[in-house]
Amino acid sequence: EKWNLPVARRPESQEICFLPETDYRPFLRRQISKKIIPGEVVDTNGRVIGRHYGLPLYTIGQRHGFILNSKFKILNSKLIPPFYVIGKDGKKNRLIVGFGKETERKEFWVKNVNWINQLVAKRLPLDAKVRIRHQGELLVAGVQRLASRVKVILNEPERGIAPDQAVVFYSELQQGTRFSSEARGSYRLFTDYEVLGGGIIAIDKN
Repeated sequence: EKWNLPVARRPESQEICFLPETDYRPFLRRQISKKIIPGEVVDTNGRVIGRHYGLPLYTIGQRHGFILNSKFKILNSKLIPPFYVIGKDGKKNRLIVGFGKETERKEFWVKNVNWINQLVAKRLPLDAKVRIRHQGELLVAGVQRLASRVKVILNEPERGIAPDQAVVFYSELQQGTRFSSEARGSYRLFTDYEVLGGGIIAIDKN
C-alpha cells in the first residue's frame, strides 16, 4: 500500500502473487509477445489434430486451452476422453497431447542434483520418496546414479512429470503418534522425513 502496488489488497493466492491478474498468460503476452506463435497440436503419432495459441502458454499436464479438430473429439460415436499436454516440440512449434496411459510416465532423469547429505550419493542406488510438484504426494521410487545424472524409477506411473521443474528426494525416518492441540487435544499419526536433496527434472539423459 505504501508504494501503491496494484496487488496490495489482493486475496491470498497460490499463483504468481506479484501479477495484477490471476493468470500468468497475459503477463507472458505482454513480455514475450514475439515468442507466442500459434501452431499445430499433434498426438503421440504425430498426427495434426488441432491448433494451439503459443507454446509458452501451456504447461505439462494441462488439459485445456487448445483447439481440437471436430473429428478428433468423437470416435466411433463416443466422446474421446480429455487430451492432456504431454510435451512440446519447440523446433516445429508443436504442442504434443495425449490421453490415458500416454500421459503417464514411470521413469525420468534428474540433472543438477544437490545432495544435502553428501553421504547419500555414495549409497546409491536406494529407495526413497520423491515429490515432483508443490504440495504433491510423496511417491515411492528407486533412485540410481548413471553417469553425471540420477535416474528415478517410480513404483507407479505418474501424470504431469514436466522437464525443468524441481524434484525433491526424501527418506522416511520414523512413524508414530503425536499429541495435537489442533485436533481437539487428540493424538494423530505422523511420519517424519529427512530431505535428502533435489534437482531438476529431465525427461531423458541427454
